[in-house]
Amino acid sequence: MHIKRSRFAEKKSQNPFEWKHFQDYLQARKLSVLFLYIISFAVYGIWASHDVLSFDAEGFYSVQNAGKWYYQWFQLNRWALVYLKRVLSATFINPYLSIALLLILFPLSAVLWSFIFWKWNGEQDHTGDLLVFGIIYLLCPIFAFQFSYRNQMDVINIMIVIMPLAMSFVINWIQHGGCFSFFGALFLLVLLFGSYQAFMIVTAQSCAIYLYLISSQEKKGDSEQYRKTFLKMLFLVFFSYLVNSLVSRELRYFNGVFENSDYLSHQFYWGKRPILENVIQIGNYIRKLIFHDPEAGTQSAMHSHVWMLYGLEIVVALMHSIIALIRKRAYGKKLAFNNLMCFCIFISPFLLELATAGNIVIRSLFSYPLTLAFMAVVELNWLRAFFSDKKKAVFQAISFCLVAAAAGKEMAVTSRLLYTDNKTMEEDYEALDRIYYTAMQ
Repeated sequence: MHIKRSRFAEKKSQNPFEWKHFQDYLQARKLSVLFLYIISFAVYGIWASHDVLSFDAEGFYSVQNAGKWYYQWFQLNRWALVYLKRVLSATFINPYLSIALLLILFPLSAVLWSFIFWKWNGEQDHTGDLLVFGIIYLLCPIFAFQFSYRNQMDVINIMIVIMPLAMSFVINWIQHGGCFSFFGALFLLVLLFGSYQAFMIVTAQSCAIYLYLISSQEKKGDSEQYRKTFLKMLFLVFFSYLVNSLVSRELRYFNGVFENSDYLSHQFYWGKRPILENVIQIGNYIRKLIFHDPEAGTQSAMHSHVWMLYGLEIVVALMHSIIALIRKRAYGKKLAFNNLMCFCIFISPFLLELATAGNIVIRSLFSYPLTLAFMAVVELNWLRAFFSDKKKAVFQAISFCLVAAAAGKEMAVTSRLLYTDNKTMEEDYEALDRIYYTAMQ
């Protein structure tokens, strides 16, 4: 099938992000970008405008009590969030700043991810990809769980934007080399690893996405080049992890934090209980996420319906792999590598669970919305191949129905979670008032 090339495809640059290129990309898709901001405001705007006392953040509402919370962040090796709070002058909660950053940066992260995937995929000019990716990504209920922690909503949104920028530096260094790209990638990855451990998983997932995209292109695959690319990625990510570990230790001592928190260590069960028991735990964890489990509470019941979209994507990917194998009539190295990367992308939301065998909280599964949105775009482009240009309208109608169904389910779940969060916080605030006035009598 003939792929229409973007009019920007011939512009080559070794600039790690290519800002001018990004501006051209936005200009060609300005209506899609506008729609993503509108839908983000529609879903999160009402919830974000409610300034209520948030759980696990009471101390952040006063200068006097905020210190002990930041002490815990240093214990958790989240030093980057502490310093970013200080840079923003938001060491105690500023709800208006947090809301502004959410509504500006959160949709921007979806645009940035879509842009770098477009670049990695040879700049194939499917302008609808941004809209599909952005809708599925932004409406994912994972973010409703994450943003309910208003104490870190501002800084996490900044890190969500830094994540695709960091990967742009990483890939630019792999493709072109250069000290600027290397140290830029190192600096941004260290910041990410020092803010939230889940970004390590997203980094690994992003590397798998890049390898998947370059191995999916029409030109003949070079297994030796794939191996070199993987080794360079592994080196940079591992080196960033080591630097972050060193920086984290020194900053803990510098800020008078001499003990580690048991919050993270208690989540690791490998070596603490029988292997079979850990395997059963991992199986139960995945089952409760994907299927409704009455004993798992509201969180599982609300979220399981959206995880079924993930299962559908896996089925489609398996069918596509089988069809590709039948057509090629040989399981070549390129096809094997491509399928392996596809598997890595799908398994990435469960890497933390596989590594710990514990009960990983849903809000940390940042790799899940990225997998769901990216594979939605990939599989719709697979579907596109079955329609000729004369049947383009049929493909667009089918795509619209599929995306609308997925987005409708996500929006229903996410909005329900946000509404429940507001009502719960309001009831907690009323209870706090009653306790205060009773104590004063």
